[in-house]
Amino acid sequence: MIRQTVFGFKLESTKEELTAHGGLALMAEYNHGVGLRGLVDRYLPGPGSNRGYDPSVFVDSLVLMLQGGGRSLEDLRELEREGALMKLIGREQIPDPDSTGDWLEAHGRSPNRVQGARGVRSGTGYPESADLEAGWD
Repeated sequence: MIRQTVFGFKLESTKEELTAHGGLALMAEYNHGVGLRGLVDRYLPGPGSNRGYDPSVFVDSLVLMLQGGGRSLEDLRELEREGALMKLIGREQIPDPDSTGDWLEAHGRSPNRVQGARGVRSGTGYPESADLEAGWD
């Protein structure tokens, strides 16, 4: 028998949505598995209004962006445009870069920032040896 194609597979069209960031679904599952969202919501202060995002939404979005190679807050827009990925990981939307920047700035000044970071880290099993206050002046 003579093979009809160079590779051992055939192409076909589909109506399914595709994403170039499919591997991030595994990272999102890992983040969920270690309980990142629960820890963040437990140790960081909640939104000031009933319309705001929980802290876990900000942190989870930032972590996912960094895991995907993002380097600036604007890269959050790239994640949000990945409709197939957002659907796969069960997200309807993520905070925009401006809201995320405002949240980071507000919580970077919080007197409880080190305590919150220690609480989150203690739940993940990371060592306590790192200096959390270094560079937070």
